[in-house]
Amino acid sequence: KVMFTGFIDEDGEKTIKSLGGQVVDNIQECTHLVTDKIRRTVKFLCGLSRGIPIVNTKWLDACKSAKTFVPSAAYFIKDRVAERQNNFLIRQAHDNAKEKPLLENYEVYVTPNVRPPPEQMKMIVECAGGHYLSKMPTNPNNNVLIISCDEDEDVCFDAVKNCMTVHSAELLLSGVLRQALDTDNNILWPKDMLPVVAGKKRSRSTAKAAIATPPSRASKRRKT
Repeated sequence: KVMFTGFIDEDGEKTIKSLGGQVVDNIQECTHLVTDKIRRTVKFLCGLSRGIPIVNTKWLDACKSAKTFVPSAAYFIKDRVAERQNNFLIRQAHDNAKEKPLLENYEVYVTPNVRPPPEQMKMIVECAGGHYLSKMPTNPNNNVLIISCDEDEDVCFDAVKNCMTVHSAELLLSGVLRQALDTDNNILWPKDMLPVVAGKKRSRSTAKAAIATPPSRASKRRKT
């Protein structure tokens, strides 16, 4: 069961079908993912997390010549440029994913306006072995990740007030690609970014403006 990501290969699809294989749309069913380079598509990240073979198009050429599906190891995707840009090794990341799911024992909540959208992030989370939460968590937990964006600041206010850290989607996107979570970076909102004044919520922009505004002369008192 073969899936393509990042490009269309009609000849490749014909080869797969002629050999008795299937071209599928569901990454959960896929046994081989074909691509021309390393990509941060949902399909690529899911396939990597599942530890399935990610191969280049030469694999299909070899299958066509042999008139059967051949072992994929020799055709595993290579992309030195992307590896340098993202500071990782695809082979090592793939091996790590097969050894242990990246998000094993993690619970993940994604707010509504995150991109990729929550339904696609759910696929990434589940393929990486995590549990996708349908509701915002309420208590701090090292094994709970909240993924959000600037548009969802209000959605995260209570969580941040309760000392929970909110990360950007980059935590998962780059983390899954490298198969290593960097929770010390990609932080969107620590607790002190959304202060509470007189029991009311203040946005980050309002809070920063208040901090940056010097006190008026009328508020200053002279010592006597």
